[in-house]
Amino acid sequence: MIKVRPQAVCPEGGHNVFAYDYLDHDFLDLITKVTPLRASRQILETSLRGLADLHDRDIVHLDVKPSNIVASLNTASLDVVEKTTVIDIENAAYLPYSRHIKGTLIGHEYWRTPEAHFKGKLNKPTDIFIYALVCIHTVLGRIIQYGDADLVNHVKQGTYPTLVRLQRLVAYFGCGAGLEGLKRHVGDENINCQILDAFWEDTIADYHEYRPFKEWPDVTDAAFADLIVKMTNLDPGERLRAEEALAHPWFDIATDMEVLQ
Repeated sequence: MIKVRPQAVCPEGGHNVFAYDYLDHDFLDLITKVTPLRASRQILETSLRGLADLHDRDIVHLDVKPSNIVASLNTASLDVVEKTTVIDIENAAYLPYSRHIKGTLIGHEYWRTPEAHFKGKLNKPTDIFIYALVCIHTVLGRIIQYGDADLVNHVKQGTYPTLVRLQRLVAYFGCGAGLEGLKRHVGDENINCQILDAFWEDTIADYHEYRPFKEWPDVTDAAFADLIVKMTNLDPGERLRAEEALAHPWFDIATDMEVLQ
């Protein structure tokens, strides 16, 4: 079984400081350098094993983004990954099944879930959705909540950035059942449901180009599309668990590697 653990926990000035093995690259840097897809998939698979290990202990990372995944590649072959680590667990939370975090914005705006945009209840499904966004960036080169020209244009017209990002998520990953599940999840404030209903009605509007993920022209791998759709269900309760995602056929190329954290 793969374990997730820091190399050491050192007292420093009255506080515990996590110490990790030094690895050569963060994943964001590797993606930018066009790392071979085989290596990237190995890093994704091993990182997901790390999340599964955390979730087995009822620990939720809450900030799964490429810069919080580090790896060491074989110097002779960039498609051979020697070690992968998911870092920055000092901001993680111990959340047994019946507990959650609510009422605060968690994580970076580029890697935020629909429920997090509403400051709704966060638990393990939050990690899974964010991880799926990392997969999309890795395979397709897209940060789908990036502050691009489209978002800037909407903001200039008076729209809040958060609403633009939410509309994208609803358009890309929405379905009727998933939307209703998300409304139940964040529906303690009626305005949240009104916003989601408005976005759902606008999914086929002609003033934007937001289309369902499976209809993107560069989504040509059916297994990858299936994995992403199952991890990005708008209803947090219907998303794949980490262990279920690991069993998905897209990870059949998985290579045993050591995960440290």
